[in-house]
Amino acid sequence: MLKKIDVNKLTEIVPLFIYQRINLFANARGAFLYPIENGYWYWIRHIRCQWPEVDAAGVVYNPGMAIEIRGSARHREYQNAPIPLRLLSSPCGNGVRLTAPAGMTATGPTSFKIIDEMLPQRDNIELYFTGHNVTPFPAFIDVMLVGYMIPDKKMVQFRGIN
Repeated sequence: MLKKIDVNKLTEIVPLFIYQRINLFANARGAFLYPIENGYWYWIRHIRCQWPEVDAAGVVYNPGMAIEIRGSARHREYQNAPIPLRLLSSPCGNGVRLTAPAGMTATGPTSFKIIDEMLPQRDNIELYFTGHNVTPFPAFIDVMLVGYMIPDKKMVQFRGIN
């Protein structure tokens, strides 16, 4: 038997898509930084990324980018080395290709990987990207976080009316 869902608990949850194009420079990590709004927690559901894997001439190939995730408010490292981005982002193994006239295309994702990471209010989302060569190629990576803003009920502004 299914339990009833209390929809009143879910009415204040707001979906939020955070998009950034990260420019990658030689010998530097690309940084995705975003402050979480005061009074809200951010629930990351998916990380979706796309980057050119083959240059316009079809000569240089990038086997894949790597990601490092940090939690600044909790002073916590999630891992001590960058991990391949395809392990947790979409599209994953089905590829992103740069076509000859320098347009970027991507096949539709065959599956999504759920992240389910809850970040507290007053935290900063910190993602760092590596895996590009010294040219740098790829020169950029498109990153979109799919998640929800959830109000912190302990705070005064979310306790209701007097």
